[in-house]
Amino acid sequence: MYDNVRQELNFCVRAPETNPGETVCVSGNCDGLGNWTLDEVVPLERKGNEDVWTGTVQIVTTEAKTVAYRYVICMILEDPKRRVIVRRWETCLEPRSVGPNRVDGQLDRFGLIDEGNYEVQNGWMTTETLVQMKLYNNPIHIWKRRYANRKFRVRVTPVDLKRHDSESIADEDSTLDTGDTKCGTWPIVELAVMNETECEFVLQQQFGRAYNPDEFMVFQAQVLFPDTIAYVVDFYVDDPNSCNSDVPEHFGYCYVLPSVFEQTTGTSIIPITGLKHQPVGQLTVEYLVIRPARECRCDLLVSYSKHWKSGRKTLDVGHRGSGSSFSKTQHCANIRENTITSLRNAADHGADFVEFDVQLSKDLVPIIYHDFHVCISTKKKYSGNDSELLEVPVQDLTLAQLQGLKLQHITELMKNDASASRTFVHDDHEDSQPFPTLKHALESVDIHVGFNVEIKWNLQRKDGTQELSAQMEINLYLDVILKTLLENAAGRRIVISCFHPDICTM
Repeated sequence: MYDNVRQELNFCVRAPETNPGETVCVSGNCDGLGNWTLDEVVPLERKGNEDVWTGTVQIVTTEAKTVAYRYVICMILEDPKRRVIVRRWETCLEPRSVGPNRVDGQLDRFGLIDEGNYEVQNGWMTTETLVQMKLYNNPIHIWKRRYANRKFRVRVTPVDLKRHDSESIADEDSTLDTGDTKCGTWPIVELAVMNETECEFVLQQQFGRAYNPDEFMVFQAQVLFPDTIAYVVDFYVDDPNSCNSDVPEHFGYCYVLPSVFEQTTGTSIIPITGLKHQPVGQLTVEYLVIRPARECRCDLLVSYSKHWKSGRKTLDVGHRGSGSSFSKTQHCANIRENTITSLRNAADHGADFVEFDVQLSKDLVPIIYHDFHVCISTKKKYSGNDSELLEVPVQDLTLAQLQGLKLQHITELMKNDASASRTFVHDDHEDSQPFPTLKHALESVDIHVGFNVEIKWNLQRKDGTQELSAQMEINLYLDVILKTLLENAAGRRIVISCFHPDICTM
């Protein structure tokens, strides 16, 4: 039996990556440090105008317990209750610890533990909403001749519609051309450009960034209440007649209202207004709204999301388990693809990982199946025993309906021959049936075998057509799959993949 010991711990950390409005906090494995719980992080205090943060914490623990901790950069909001938004946190597999090698109050460096690699990741979304506005494929057209062929800059600023005295709202008496807004305070708007040097999200400059019609720009807003936040997009151009070359001329703006984001994804065309209230151009913006995964409970204990063991050998990955069953070549798997039997067979033959495809049934159950459609055989009216294969979207059938089908593959539809269906080894076994659930796979396959879960989502073909005419709401779709993974993954290694960039973003 160990006695409780009261300790006073002094923390001191240098965090030059902290932005205005952010606070460095500490979290650990005891009550005084919040037990890795997000809402119980302990804020530190900034030392003057330096990038050093300090704090003292009283803890009670046992003599046998090693106190472990991590530093976390947060935004702590009081609107109306206390909310903690994790912006970045230390994600080295082994956290810092209070031991004989640690000097109380020593100066740590955020993200660097034991002089190792800098390991920091962004937080997760369980409270806030992300709104992305994408500008690409020449999205800005300026009609006014004075500005039409000149280089200009773009900046996006949030506008809180609930606050009539908001400092961000641009009314008739404000001076939009100063660019004088509070960078880094909540809500946050960051910018990334799809090139090698600007692909990570950072806070905007005072007068935004230079616009190039050939680039892909993404403005990302982090907000709590998306239905009350609008955005003003300001346009600036260098003024050759100005004495101050650092202050560009503000020549137009447009408002992106919350009503624009009715759907999760979409495209909107918005008029650009000049300073004399005349139309001077138009902006085409594609948007993505990422809602919080409120049912997912995350903590600060450990993260494997970007971990890859150094020196790991090349992995043997079983495609759809033991291979595709309906390939155009003659070397097709003799066990039906994407079934429990196929996954287990790959594991028994030495696969390190198995890859399979996941989508949702009509009743929101994550199932394993590759194609978006199934073929259902129906008898023709007045034609005796003649039958016809009909193509039906998987998402239009419940789990029970899918598992009750006498399945035929989409390739049979091309032949229009219901009798041409393939037969497979062990096809009469329950685990060899199509449409196993993701949960069943997680529970049935050896936990030492990793999973590459490919999330199926509609893509646009080269000819402009869609793989699937309509699909369910993307946030709901992903939340159901992620919830199943988090609740049933245990200690399994899991890689999530998708061909759709919005799925990867989310």
